[in-house]
Parts: sequence; C-alpha cells; structure tokens
Amino acid sequence: MDGKSVGADPLPRCAGSRPVDFHIHAPDLIGVAVERVAAGVTLVRVRGEVDLLTAPLLRAELDHQVDLMPSVLIIDLTRVTFFGASGIEVLIDAYQRARRTETLLRLVVNTRAVARMVKILQLDRLFPIYHELADALTG
Repeated sequence: MDGKSVGADPLPRCAGSRPVDFHIHAPDLIGVAVERVAAGVTLVRVRGEVDLLTAPLLRAELDHQVDLMPSVLIIDLTRVTFFGASGIEVLIDAYQRARRTETLLRLVVNTRAVARMVKILQLDRLFPIYHELADALTG
C-alpha cells in the first residue's frame, strides 16, 4: 500500500456538476504493510500518522483484509506517531466489519500516541490490546 493512491468512493453529485477525482497519496505520512504470518492470521503493520488525511488509506486496507476473512487480523500500531479521532473511527469500523465476518481483531499498542486514545475511549472493551507483537501472535 505504501506509495500507492487510494481513491475514495465518489460523492453524490448535483445535476450538471462535474465528477471530482479524489485520490490520497501520502507515503511520507503513513505506511501500511500486510503480511500473512500463519494460516488464517494476517498482520497489518502501520507506521506514521493516522489522521483525517491518512485514515482513508488505513481504512481501505483494513476493509480489504477483513473482506478476505482471516481467522485473526492483527493491527500493529507500535510505529504510529500520531493517532487522531479519524484513526479511532477506522478501528471501530474495522471491528464492526470483523464481527460480521467472524474475524478476531487484535491491536498491538505500545506508544503514548495510540495508548492514550485507546485508554480514554476504553477500546479494550471492543478487542484485545497487546503491548508486544509476539503476545498478539500467540493470542
């Protein structure tokens, strides 16, 4: 996903308006890498900033991975330097989609940038939170 543009769904248009081509290209702000770490287990590693600009990139990748229906989807946020409200929205949406496909979602969080939001919003009530990737892998 790093270095690629992700287009959002087109917005509804008024009669006579021209379509707007909306693409986000922010490889210097966010990176998302996907790895199959075991049968039925997918790891999504995120680095950089998750905010209003970059959240659609993360959302697109998480949506795609949930659609593939792994047994377990691990989201590693240990290299995230900023995590705004848009990131929280992406995680909650991913959680809801994962529940529909019976995918177990696990978060790896150990930076203040993410841990603070997770704690304030009590996201540990939605899905397991791990401080180390090795613990999330063994579940």
